[in-house]
Amino acid sequence: MKGTLLTQRHLETLDIMKDVLQENYLHVRLENFRVEERGPQENSQILSQIRRSDRNDLITLEGEGSGALHGFFVALRDHLSEEFPSVRAIHFTSIRAESVPNSNRNHPTDAEAEVFLTIRNSYGDELEFRNRSRSLMRATLDCIVDAVEYFVNSEKAYVQIYRALNHYREQGRSDLVDKYTSLLSVVVRSTSYTEVIEQLKKAK
Repeated sequence: MKGTLLTQRHLETLDIMKDVLQENYLHVRLENFRVEERGPQENSQILSQIRRSDRNDLITLEGEGSGALHGFFVALRDHLSEEFPSVRAIHFTSIRAESVPNSNRNHPTDAEAEVFLTIRNSYGDELEFRNRSRSLMRATLDCIVDAVEYFVNSEKAYVQIYRALNHYREQGRSDLVDKYTSLLSVVVRSTSYTEVIEQLKKAK
């Protein structure tokens, strides 16, 4: 994850997710994008390619929305939500950008843009991501990718911990039941897993 999660609690959750998933942690990276904006009253279109660490191919996403950011997010969400349904619970609450001055006063337009993206999960908790780039659009799209990557891996970790917890309950391993119950109580605060739990119950 390239951007930074600004709250300590969610940084700790991210550490748990990475520790649980190990090599199964899913990395998502934006490779390239092209935006077409026709007019102030028309939707924007964005064509992008992303790379997932669990696949070898480049994945092409085509999005359309009230702005390029909205179009990109919808395309990325639709690509991942069938596999990771909790992604549908993501709601953006604010985006802000700041200019990061550089040391060359003769070229102030060469400064970096720092973007802050705030997301509210299904519990009402807010998570903030940030990213820097000399391209404002690139920094914002990378923030969206980072946010979605976080929620995808949160779900993956939840599923893995849930299955391990049930396994150790059946084995009567009270020590490990306590451990995985504690881990589950942390990860579950990321978002709602109602649909995921129903899928897990049906899979039994």
